Amino acid sequence: MAFEISQTGLRIPAMALEISQTGLRTPAMALGISQTGLRTPAMALGISQTGLRTPAMALEVSQI
Repeated sequence: MAFEISQTGLRIPAMALEISQTGLRTPAMALGISQTGLRTPAMALGISQTGLRTPAMALEVSQI
């Protein structure tokens, strides 16, 4: 619901679209594809490339 930093460095509304590391644009409310290839509910928890688990509703840091 807040903001996330995409791999391009752009800050976009999490409720809108997020750019995964594969370049696919997926609805943040639907499913996000982590760098491990796992599909996790965007509303639950996302695994960043650093291995940190952060609430998707808060902030998540991409590969940058």
